Amino acid sequence: MAKRMTKTAPQRIVAAERADVIIKMRKAGATFKECAAAVGVSIPHAYNVCKHYLDELIKSCTLNREEMRKLECERLNHLLDKLQPRINDGDVNAIAEARKLSESYRRLYGLDEPAKQEVSGPDCGPVKYKLVLPIGLDLTERGDAEE
Repeated sequence: MAKRMTKTAPQRIVAAERADVIIKMRKAGATFKECAAAVGVSIPHAYNVCKHYLDELIKSCTLNREEMRKLECERLNHLLDKLQPRINDGDVNAIAEARKLSESYRRLYGLDEPAKQEVSGPDCGPVKYKLVLPIGLDLTERGDAEE
């Protein structure tokens, strides 16, 4: 049975140092071939090191939907807390802002029914449209027009 490599095994440290060199060289504009030659690995390995680095960088910078929702909720709560004394005093502008914050909460958590929209023409009739062709375009030249 093969022995498992620990997170601090010498081979992992060497691999991490190689990866660091590859990333630094690539940032400086080196090709994968140059990066691979500098640290003694294959070109595909140098590419995979860079791809893994970018994937991890993107993951670390991207919040998931629930984290974003929680962050936005905290922002809305903070704003509402700041408005609360003015709301209690009956400030009409503060009450209007609180109503807008409430709308934001409802949208954030999907509490409102979807708005139904209907497009219709004049007097609720059908929509009429007119096809406008560019000057000089003749559809009969395409060969698929009926004779």
